[in-house]
Amino acid sequence: RLLSFDLRTVEFAYAKDYTVSISCQDQLSPMGGNFNLRFSRCGRIHARHGQDKDHHHQEFFNPHDDAEPFLRNILRHGHGRLAPSLHRLVTILRDTLPIVVVLEDIRQESMHNNRGVDTFAKAAGWYRLLNIDQRHALDFRLMTGQRVAILDGSFSLFDPTGSRGPAEGGAGEMLGLKPISHFKDIVTNAVRDVVASGSVQPGKVAIIDVGVICHTVDVCQLGKSIHQRLVSHVAH
Repeated sequence: RLLSFDLRTVEFAYAKDYTVSISCQDQLSPMGGNFNLRFSRCGRIHARHGQDKDHHHQEFFNPHDDAEPFLRNILRHGHGRLAPSLHRLVTILRDTLPIVVVLEDIRQESMHNNRGVDTFAKAAGWYRLLNIDQRHALDFRLMTGQRVAILDGSFSLFDPTGSRGPAEGGAGEMLGLKPISHFKDIVTNAVRDVVASGSVQPGKVAIIDVGVICHTVDVCQLGKSIHQRLVSHVAH
């Protein structure tokens, strides 16, 4: 949904009230031009009376903002061909929106419960949830076909030994992350819970050795369930 545009800037809503404003300079340059993306939300025009500034900021905050450098590169690498690269950007924004929304929900809930966690983008379609102990993490990776892999963050897709799962001394250990013990049990029990509650349909998720693969529409319920079980597991 187009909101505004001029010769240098276009603003539109790519899903619900989630918006992006794209400014461009030197679009036709051999280097692909310089793009600036500003993410926001348009559904709330005025803050409610008596609302504090933090809450007001949260209502307008678009969690895609944290991935702006990676998302900007999608347009820059189009080398002047804006239409196909813009289509790719919108597709990635829509497909990753459930990921960034659930991670922001988890972050806010953890702050409220004095269990601070860190969430950040590793790439345009790769987001990490770092547990409060700073040693365990969940990775959310966008796949083709609107699927998401929720993985033990210590597992590296680029590690030659990664096919055998997280191991002591592997790539994750070198980065300071420890493999999550009994992670397959955590995932299996989380899947069982969300299926039993009716929030996820049976047969729509695939448990693997280092995590689970689900549809983007199921990442919210499943991500929260896995994180809750991870917090409880690490605490004990």
